[in-house]
Amino acid sequence: MSQHRFQPFSLLLVVVLLVLGSATYAQDDTIQLQMTWWGSQNRHDRTIQVIEMYEAANPSVDIVYEFSNFTDYWPRVNTQAAGGQIACVMQHDYAFLSEWANRGLLAPLDPFIEEGIIDVANIDDALLDGGRIDGQIYGLSLGTNSPAIIVDIDAFESAGLELPSTQWTWTEFEEIALQLKEELDIWAISYGLWDPQFWRGLYLSLGENAFNPEGTALGYTDDQPLIDYFNMIRRLQDAGA
Repeated sequence: MSQHRFQPFSLLLVVVLLVLGSATYAQDDTIQLQMTWWGSQNRHDRTIQVIEMYEAANPSVDIVYEFSNFTDYWPRVNTQAAGGQIACVMQHDYAFLSEWANRGLLAPLDPFIEEGIIDVANIDDALLDGGRIDGQIYGLSLGTNSPAIIVDIDAFESAGLELPSTQWTWTEFEEIALQLKEELDIWAISYGLWDPQFWRGLYLSLGENAFNPEGTALGYTDDQPLIDYFNMIRRLQDAGA
């Protein structure tokens, strides 16, 4: 593990898609669209504000929305998909994007982009590619983020440890974690490092991808880096770090 650099990586998490839901028309020719998403109360509040702004600018559109937390979201939308009741616009996840597109549940956005209805002029091609399945765009990124380690400077000072360099390795990470546990009798990290995105980041740091370009198989053949990684996590757990 000593040669595997521990470094942040760019991560595309969620996308908003136009799906094969049908807009409905009220008697006064108002267009009614369904929209759904997951998130915190802060995201709910801000999204609703944007919906209200859009409706104010487009009086003929009535957006009916539904939201929930991430855990409840997927059982609900999968049930709706099975019953042919998918929202017109929904938040999605790259982990499931290909599956939904291949099941014919999502409408490609390319015609709307070509007609200028959706303006992607200021969106980087790398971000557009994240929503592309078999050459067509099914989703637009809500944004990008990167996992990070937040260091407690006071804890390092109390333990008599120097702050790690920006190029620290997994071996150095483990050594520091064990030293913090030994000196201060505290957990070195509370969240854990089991998140699947760290698996992808691990192989990105080795110049490989988690999946092949077609998305049909793993993009690497050597499992040992992942085995070493999980063994490190187990050692830290066993040590109470």
